[in-house]
Amino acid sequence: MSVDGTNFQVEESGKQWFSHKFKKPGVHYEVAVAIKSGHIVSIKGPLLCGEWPDITTFLTALVHYLDDGERAEADDGCIGEAPAHVKTPNMFTRKEEGLAMQQRVRNRHETVDKRFKQWGCLKQ
Repeated sequence: MSVDGTNFQVEESGKQWFSHKFKKPGVHYEVAVAIKSGHIVSIKGPLLCGEWPDITTFLTALVHYLDDGERAEADDGCIGEAPAHVKTPNMFTRKEEGLAMQQRVRNRHETVDKRFKQWGCLKQ
């Protein structure tokens, strides 16, 4: 599966809401997508952006569902868990021949994130 965080802007105030992606208040969701089918297999959220970066969300939820030796594809927001639980673009153990496949997986996940935002009722 691939996993990524996505944020929605909200009309709130306070440090706990601050999204580094928008430089404004937001809520955070972790979305996991099956690589073979493209189906959403897990959603965690909404969470406060300022308190739930990608790595924290991953470590409190999805990582516990991975079997021994199993890893998820992720962006560098989870690089602290590479290579034990994730494969990221900039991890030190990646093989050059897998880069194109990893990029396709991340591109599809970004498309899912955009659709997820379209389905939501919150302002993007």
